[in-house]
Amino acid sequence: MADVYYLKNRVLYEVGRLDLPEKLKLEYILIGQHLSFISDRLELVEERQVNLELMKLQSELSGVCEELNGILDKMNARCMIQEYKRVKHPKRQVMLEIFPIDKVIFNNGMIRDAKEIESTLQHKVRAQIRVTSSEHPENSSNLVPCNNVVGRDRDKGILRVTNSEHPENSSTLVPCNNVVGRDRDKGILRDKLCINIENEVDVRVISIVGKEGIGKTLLARLVYDDEAVKYLFPARAWVDISRDYDVMATLKNIYEQVSKKPGVHLSWDVLLGLIHEELANKRFLIVLDDVWDHWIVEMLIPESSRCRNGGRVVVTTRIPNVAKMCNYVHHLSSLNPEDGNLRYDNTNSHLQTIFAYCAAIFQRDSAFTKDEVVRLWISEGFLDYSVTRRQSKNEWGLRCFDDLVLNNYFRKKNSESTFEINRYFLERVKFIGAYHVDKQIIEHHLPEDIRYLSLCFDDYDEVFRKIESLKVAKMLRTLLLMHPYGKSAKLSKSALDDLLRKLGDLRVLSLKGCSITELPNSIGKLTFLRYLDLSATGIHTLPDSIVGLILLETLSIRQCRKTIRLPTILGELTNLRHLENSATSCILPTSLVKLKRLETLSEVVIVKGGFGLKELKSLKHLGGSLTISDLHNATLEGVASPCLEYKDEIHSLILHWGGKTMGGWTQQEDIAELLKPHGNLKKLEVIGNIGSKFPSWVRDYTVYQNLTSITINECWNCTTLPPLGQLSNLEHLDIRYLPEVQCIGDEFYGRVENPFSKLKTLTFDCMGKWKEWTGYGDHAPFSRLEKLKIFHCEILEKVSFISLPSLEDLDLRECGLGSLDSLLGFRFLPNLSIKVEYCSALKSLVPENQPLPYNIEEIKLLSCPNLVSLPDNLCDLVNCKRLEIRLCGKLVRFPKTGVPSNLESLEIHHCFSLESLPNNIYNISRLQKLIIIGCQRLNLKDGGDSLKKENRDVLIQT
Repeated sequence: MADVYYLKNRVLYEVGRLDLPEKLKLEYILIGQHLSFISDRLELVEERQVNLELMKLQSELSGVCEELNGILDKMNARCMIQEYKRVKHPKRQVMLEIFPIDKVIFNNGMIRDAKEIESTLQHKVRAQIRVTSSEHPENSSNLVPCNNVVGRDRDKGILRVTNSEHPENSSTLVPCNNVVGRDRDKGILRDKLCINIENEVDVRVISIVGKEGIGKTLLARLVYDDEAVKYLFPARAWVDISRDYDVMATLKNIYEQVSKKPGVHLSWDVLLGLIHEELANKRFLIVLDDVWDHWIVEMLIPESSRCRNGGRVVVTTRIPNVAKMCNYVHHLSSLNPEDGNLRYDNTNSHLQTIFAYCAAIFQRDSAFTKDEVVRLWISEGFLDYSVTRRQSKNEWGLRCFDDLVLNNYFRKKNSESTFEINRYFLERVKFIGAYHVDKQIIEHHLPEDIRYLSLCFDDYDEVFRKIESLKVAKMLRTLLLMHPYGKSAKLSKSALDDLLRKLGDLRVLSLKGCSITELPNSIGKLTFLRYLDLSATGIHTLPDSIVGLILLETLSIRQCRKTIRLPTILGELTNLRHLENSATSCILPTSLVKLKRLETLSEVVIVKGGFGLKELKSLKHLGGSLTISDLHNATLEGVASPCLEYKDEIHSLILHWGGKTMGGWTQQEDIAELLKPHGNLKKLEVIGNIGSKFPSWVRDYTVYQNLTSITINECWNCTTLPPLGQLSNLEHLDIRYLPEVQCIGDEFYGRVENPFSKLKTLTFDCMGKWKEWTGYGDHAPFSRLEKLKIFHCEILEKVSFISLPSLEDLDLRECGLGSLDSLLGFRFLPNLSIKVEYCSALKSLVPENQPLPYNIEEIKLLSCPNLVSLPDNLCDLVNCKRLEIRLCGKLVRFPKTGVPSNLESLEIHHCFSLESLPNNIYNISRLQKLIIIGCQRLNLKDGGDSLKKENRDVLIQT
């Protein structure tokens, strides 16, 4: 049901916002008072599990609250319609104001409905007083407020814990009541904090380390709020660090919490000194939550260690290297399913509601994204009026989603961006008024009061004929038409039209994956629709009747590859916030500039004489991921300054040129300059011919310190690379199809002491003229590089590095290197895997007498026709488990000392010159797989029979 507490807030919000007659306002004020009383009483149901009669009353409130929500929606919609008509037809609206017959009739109806709601709620209030008074007479009066509960922006059981004097220093929302399954972890950490505290003077740093979402923050909060811990540590501070923390804000936060004084207008070094003074004579506890690098910890500890009363710093992190620097490391493991069940029972009601909604409408194993789910919640009103002025509904929804991931209700599926529902909870939740129907229960009779429904069939024309009860479900708010995996679902325009005419109260409609090619005009009658998903359908265009969807906030046409053009009338949907149009390449109308609230526009296709940079610049609130394609059609007309520079919510940007450019290379370079993004950008892709040089803003490393991923592709005329080594947070770099670059050197590293200090993956592909890759003087770039790929760089002959000390994966294909010594110059590398393929110039992995790094785990040498030898220390690679050699026609023999003694898999294919197997092959006890194929010259003792052992897969075909 709609949450009572948030519905109360909505009532009060709408009364203050809308132009309503005084009688109607008075009725809603009374309704708000009843809801306030009821929300407090419902806490008794949760906290004391009051008898079944009161719980029955709670269930009965469902219909009343839904009805009230519907009335408020109608009022809201009417006000928006009036505003739309006022702007569209100002003269006609003047006459309506003089003779407001329609308005009077509507208001009288609203007053009548409100009186009925108020009377029903008054009856429920009296019933609750009767039940709770008989069950707990001492609690018949108003509830006593809980201590230390700050604000009413929390739901039952979730608290926003703050410093009472500085409420802006609030910590992350985490469940803090009735947590089950972490008692042992809590006890261990509490002992580490408290034991021997009287006898210690030094600062002890304790880390909680574990994977994302496992409950590190929750455990730290449990310990932080423990009464014994509070008593022993009078000076306390909790700080959320995260990956993109601000040092100044962090120090200010700590100072204000431990000193109870404001820290404004102070430099960071002054703040650090003041923190030291505050902690010098106090026993303190500082929690640094979600730490990504050890710098902030190292900065605090030297100052704090001067304290002589014993202090503690608790660090939560998912990074093992951060944890290693602490005095004590607590590894947090996953909870078992039984613990998870108890955690569901004790999770606050609002999280239970929104989770149960997802569990009810999504199929088992369905994949969904965070943004998709949050927008569904918003469309259904679950997040309405539940936020503070500083927090939008979207921000609140993202935090709720993260809480559900933290508590293991949602878990990641196949990629970083998709999630699924934890199967364990599916059978343990119930959502009133929600059903999921599939082909096993097609004859199912749906109740008239059903509100949330998801279907999964391959022929909806047949389904709508068989489920007659669907056409009388007038309270239906969510309808998701899903399709079987790998199939499209049949849906005709006429069948949908017949259905929609009977479902006028829909808030959410999804036709994802249906075969429908045209929407009926009846779609425009869904006045309350807020969410419309047409992705992966055969829709060609949208009807003009869509202008009737005045409350529509989300429209998705992703992967609608037949959609060529969107109608001009789309610009009239002024409430639209999210237009998801990726993988469509449809032409946008210039009327979209009217959508002043638009926050998401997945892709912009630049059209000659149509939607261009000028229109794009006018959409000021765009955020998320943005692709701008066909930039070769762009012009400078009407654009005098960068069009993306102030769009600070855009975190991913793809700039795509293609086809024949307009105005020559100079104009394209000028256009690239005008596409300067905001410094908050995290991911950048530049694809296509931007001219002979990169825009100047790419070199501005002081601005783009948030960039973590860059792709440069098909910049055919660029001869040098920008100084990307200066981007201190860059983790992934992909450079492809730059055929004019001949040398990569100092210009690539920039002017910093440690270039590419956080880079993890680096790819070069199709660099046809690239000959040389030089180092950076005596400095060691790429100190954290884990994966290096070099493909189709046939004339690359020289690479001069000192070492790549963190390399784990080296993948070379069609390169001109004669050996790999310059890439393997460090003796001890972590779990290195080497793959070399189609490298005709390769003669040996390293020069003669030079050893391979000892920590190599895997070696694959494929189609290297001139490979003649393997390193002499091959047998010393004790960590090497797999060795595979294919089509290396000049390899005659293995080293005399043999192959790694712990080898588990050895494959040799079509090495025509190979004469003998390794000398120690018969003594390798761990060998589980041995394949030898097409080695005609190979001499095998006893035909290889002695190599065949129990529990070993052997295939020999010489």
